[in-house]
Amino acid sequence: MPKKASKERGALAGLVARGKRTLMGGPAAPQGVKVSLRSAMDRLDCMSEALAWAEAGEQTRAAEVLRRENAGRRRVLVVSRGPNLASRLAEFALGLAGRMGAEAVFLTVLPVARSRSRADLGQQDQAREAAAANVRPWLDQARERGVPAEHLVRLGDPAAAAAEACTELGRVEIVLSEPEEAGAVGLRAHRPVFTVA
Repeated sequence: MPKKASKERGALAGLVARGKRTLMGGPAAPQGVKVSLRSAMDRLDCMSEALAWAEAGEQTRAAEVLRRENAGRRRVLVVSRGPNLASRLAEFALGLAGRMGAEAVFLTVLPVARSRSRADLGQQDQAREAAAANVRPWLDQARERGVPAEHLVRLGDPAAAAAEACTELGRVEIVLSEPEEAGAVGLRAHRPVFTVA
């Protein structure tokens, strides 16, 4: 009996070893499965941030950090007020996202219609179409560079819209903004905010 038990242990150890190679992205990784490894330092940084928030009595923020950590792909959020996205901001965002291996998310924030009249709602629809047309070349350029990118449109205050987008998207590492919006966006989004002049 002891011989059989040691044989089974040996077979199990072989399966575990083969499974390790497969899970770590070795030559036997299943087709269509991409395994990304994060450094221990990245995980420790996230845990340290969550712990600091928790010790400060900010359990909600600590939970948000942990959700962000587990949300998958890193993102760079680019906030623009109105339908026109500044080319210097978009160019910088694509370069940064490419270097970070992150997704670029362009967030256009439009004013809320003053009334529910057809004219005001029609202007809002036109602004949405103009924003989509303005961002489309940057999405095409992102595709050419191999950088994942998407475009979101929100209504209202840029700071509130950025905070909402950060919560929805999960792992937003950096927010890029116009200089006049940076202070408010940083306070609401609880992320590092950089401006491009």
